[in-house]
Amino acid sequence: AKPARGGVDQEVFSGQHKTSSNAFLAAFQQAENNVDRQQSILSTLEQILEGVTLQQEVLPSGRPVLSGYVSSEFGFRRDPFNGSMRLHKGIDFAGPTGTEIYSVGGGVVSFAGEKSGYGNALEIDHGDGLISRYGHVNAIKAKEGEVIKKGDLVAWMGSTGRSTGPHLHLEVLKNGAQVNPREYLGREE
Repeated sequence: AKPARGGVDQEVFSGQHKTSSNAFLAAFQQAENNVDRQQSILSTLEQILEGVTLQQEVLPSGRPVLSGYVSSEFGFRRDPFNGSMRLHKGIDFAGPTGTEIYSVGGGVVSFAGEKSGYGNALEIDHGDGLISRYGHVNAIKAKEGEVIKKGDLVAWMGSTGRSTGPHLHLEVLKNGAQVNPREYLGREE
């Protein structure tokens, strides 16, 4: 009797090997495509979130002072100097001289110095035609050209320029025209 023998048919083996290799490569390719797609989705989400974060950072909002009270809103009022009715183009926050003033949004300081009627004033350009203006301040900390983050200390309250006492006159300008800052800052609690 012949001894028991066996072996794999080389052609069959090659064919099976080729088939399993192709299936493996296809599965690997599929997994790679899935990873690429997921990375692309994550990257897009990250860009959207960065955009949202950036918008939240630069868009004016909140309060420029931690203490003090609103002494005058945006709108028509009697001029404190001559009693005639005129449009008050900002919001006044009253408080003691030296009260810290914080940026209501991130941006670049486009003006820091004396401005007619405003006394010592500071302007921060937030991009997209938006500027916040801080008037009647006692002293300015921020420098022209400086990059400012939302909530940075930028000045101290005073009574410079056309002012009856220490307060911050805050304006928000959209494409060069004063708008009601409440559109951005929200209502007082």
